[in-house]
Order: sequence, then structure tokens, then C-alpha cells
Amino acid sequence: MTRPDRHSRPFATAIVALLVLLPLGCVNPFKPADPEPPSGDVVPEKFGTIEELLDTMAKGIESRSTTGTDAYLHALAESTKVGDRAFRAFYDPTVKQIWLTAPQHIAPEPWDITLERRLPSYLFTKRPGAAAYQFQWTTDITSPIDDIGSDTALVHRHYQLLAAPKSGVVETIAIGIADLSLEFDGSRWSLFRWNDRVDPNVGATPANPEDRTFSWRRLESL
Repeated sequence: MTRPDRHSRPFATAIVALLVLLPLGCVNPFKPADPEPPSGDVVPEKFGTIEELLDTMAKGIESRSTTGTDAYLHALAESTKVGDRAFRAFYDPTVKQIWLTAPQHIAPEPWDITLERRLPSYLFTKRPGAAAYQFQWTTDITSPIDDIGSDTALVHRHYQLLAAPKSGVVETIAIGIADLSLEFDGSRWSLFRWNDRVDPNVGATPANPEDRTFSWRRLESL
């Protein structure tokens, strides 16, 4: 009969001791690791109503995440065949004129969804140290009446994107007014036209140089 190797006895003893301890609540080192919980930055995409669509866009920007960018962009109409409406954004004309006075500045026409893909990630860089972003849609008091039909709508909204620093005063990243044209395809709304305007209380040349419209921020993102 082969005698057990005396060098294997300590190892065998350790294994037995380990197995005895397992029922007493010790962690099993051979158990696969539990999966990591989700990061929590998922933005629900809801487009069943106009307000849900606008809220999805706002939460997408507020999240400052890849999934937030996707949620924002998925709110926009994207043409898949001839005749489909496709997203277009139009600058405030005075903002565009001021922008073009600087050497080598350009203002692409049309501003389509390909260009719009640049915007969220650019906005995220404006206040990288901020504790939080807040995007607000409110009724445009200069055009308070919306025109909402069964399959298309024109709504007028004042917007403001704010950054809350870890200490100090809340700062504005973007402010202005948007005339938004939307369509309903039977299951969801999508945004196909954004006509941008300056807030008359701020103007095209704001006293605070950071109080810029989306027109300006879009052009900066190029």
C-alpha cells in the first residue's frame, strides 16, 4: 500500500478546516463573484406624449452619460426613407450673424442629426466639475399657445440648462426659446424641427457671456 505523502497532509487539513467553516457563514472562495449592480445612469426613454419626449431630452442632458446622449438623440426624427421627416435645427439669425463675424467661423446649413450628435457631449464639458446639471423646459410666455394636432404639433418652450457647482452660485450653460415641431407616428412622438430664438430678457449679446442660446452652443461644438 502506498503511504500518504507527509507533505500533502497540511494542505488536506487546511481544506477540511475550510469546508467545516463554510456552513457557519464564511465566504466560499470557490463561489463565482456576484455580478456588479448597474451604474444607475440609465435614462428611461419615453416618447408616448410630448411632455414625456421633452422630459426624456432633459434627463438625457442632465445625466451627462452615454445613455443620456442616446436618449436625447432618440427623441429626434431620423429619416430612414425618402419622404420621412428628419431633424433640423435653425439658428437664431442674430446669433448666427454675430458668430460669423469671427474669423474662420462657419455655420453649417442645415444643422442635421449628424451635427446634433456632437452637442450633448460638448455640453457635458462646459462644467465638468459641477455636482449636477439641471435642464428646464417652461412655457414661452411670448407664445403661450401650442398648436397640437393628432399627428403633428408645434410647441413653444423656454429652456435653461444650469450647472450646480459643488460650492458657489448656480451657473447658466444655455438659455433661450425653442419653437419645436413634432410628429406622431401612431406609437410615439419625435422632434423634427427646432427653431431657436434668443430670450428677449437676455439678448443675442448677453451681459453674462455664458448666457448663450443652443444656437451658440451648437456652433461652438463644431
